Amino acid sequence: MRETGVLKASDLLVSAEQQLPSGRGRPLQTHLRRAVSTVYYALFHSLAQCCADTLIGKTLRRTRAWNLAYRSLSHGQKRLLRSFPQEIQSFADLLVDLQKERHTADYDPAQVFFKSDVVGQLRTARLIVERFEAANVRDRRAFAAHILFRERP
Repeated sequence: MRETGVLKASDLLVSAEQQLPSGRGRPLQTHLRRAVSTVYYALFHSLAQCCADTLIGKTLRRTRAWNLAYRSLSHGQKRLLRSFPQEIQSFADLLVDLQKERHTADYDPAQVFFKSDVVGQLRTARLIVERFEAANVRDRRAFAAHILFRERP
């Protein structure tokens, strides 16, 4: 049974792929821009779900606490460290890169996007999300805490 309301990274990546027309010819820039944005949001929602699932619990997805943890993630620059395993660091690095791409896609009318680049982003995102979601839960929990909470000086 599928859960309602939970945005899955894999579903968002499918949506991004569906925004890319098949066949030859130049796709509309609007389709490419929406696909770039959707790829970023796939990673963003994967991280939000990780934060809520690892800090509150998957079995509590319908609770206010889970929703609060999920919605506490902001779109601001993510604070990153190099002390996490490679699958988490790769995810974090790609998230930062895709956030920049999303800003360009959403706000820079002079930028031209190419289907081959967006397809490459999709492939990379699929692989990185799979590795991230398969990473050790203790490492993902530590990463979630690092992302959501600030250390006091």
